[in-house]
Amino acid sequence: MGEQNGPEERATLTVDLDRAMRRLGEKDRLILFLHFYLDLPLDEAGRIMGMSAEAAKSRLYRATRSLRPALRCVEIT
Repeated sequence: MGEQNGPEERATLTVDLDRAMRRLGEKDRLILFLHFYLDLPLDEAGRIMGMSAEAAKSRLYRATRSLRPALRCVEIT
């Protein structure tokens, strides 16, 4: 499976990710956005969300884990 995904497959994967993200709670989406999109360290993301770095790490773990089933078929190329 070393082939790159075509435009249709990439569009499908984007839609799948969007659907999976919408199923998450607001705080789960926020921690993912702060950490992965804005590239904030967990202690700073936690501070913004009013929680400790440990709580932010736990929330991030749960959020990414809940995304896995929806994205199981995704191959990063």
